[in-house]
Amino acid sequence: MSSDSAPDTEFQQRPAAPSPNTSNASSGGLGNGAALFVMLITPLLFATNVVFGRAAVAEVNPFTLAMLRWAFVAAILYPFCRKALAANMDALREHGPLLIGMGFMGNFICGGVFYLALQYTTAANGALIYSAVPAVLIVIERLFFGRAIVAKEILGISIAMAGIVVIVMRGSWDVLLSFAFNPGDLLVLVAVFSWSLYSIFLRRPVFQAMNNTSVLCIIAIFGTALLLPAAVFEIIVTDHFPASADAWLSIAAIVLFSSLGAFLGYQFSVRRLGATVGSLFMYLMPIYGLILAAALLGETIQTFHLWGTCLVLGGVALATLKLSQLSIFRSQKT
Repeated sequence: MSSDSAPDTEFQQRPAAPSPNTSNASSGGLGNGAALFVMLITPLLFATNVVFGRAAVAEVNPFTLAMLRWAFVAAILYPFCRKALAANMDALREHGPLLIGMGFMGNFICGGVFYLALQYTTAANGALIYSAVPAVLIVIERLFFGRAIVAKEILGISIAMAGIVVIVMRGSWDVLLSFAFNPGDLLVLVAVFSWSLYSIFLRRPVFQAMNNTSVLCIIAIFGTALLLPAAVFEIIVTDHFPASADAWLSIAAIVLFSSLGAFLGYQFSVRRLGATVGSLFMYLMPIYGLILAAALLGETIQTFHLWGTCLVLGGVALATLKLSQLSIFRSQKT
């Protein structure tokens, strides 16, 4: 869920967005209409990571897939980020352990482990469980960082967690009573907690001092380095490296659409409309994920998926949405 972190939702690797909450559309260039269109498409691009990932792991080992993804992203971005990274090299050296941790959380866990999960669970389940990241993030901030939490957030988190339980149970009490959980669903939960921590640490000053593209590039570099031994191990053990056209098309789609396209689309829209409005559109991601899973992979959307969607999205919206966001969104249209 990319991996891209713009809002603190992860669904896929995406670095911290700029902070302004007001539009700068009057400064020229494309208008708000174009930015709104791009913002509608961006959650769709983020959602493709789950669907393309699910298709790719049929032919590509999960850690190999994650390594290739972030290696290509780093290689594409580096020429544009080289000067900025060089200018911040002293700070990057000083924060080496943090960068290793970010690569581990954002790329190794939310890349390799997440793709491993997709070998066992459906893209629909993966997209819906991952959509609970904002609620999980609030819980982690409360438990480990002393964040204040209000009644509305507690209620929203409880509802979202109930939605996750419905999805993991697959709508059957027998699954819960017999502990017959799908291992893929449990691995997605691991990725959810990892991405939540990643999003929190992404707010550190060393990252705020750099532009967003450079942050994505440097973390991709460290993530690739961490993934490389696991990918080599997979290749040696399985004697398999992606060779078919379908496999490389899936990898290319994840790099171009799920990573670069989603990131650039989000950055463009946030700079035009503001981070507050941009975050509202990310609620579309799990809905897009369900539609893509059914349309492209032929997955059956079951009743528990619909209940889970309502509970998770409703809970996340209640816990994170503010009335001021809606008023700002309306102001963008006038």
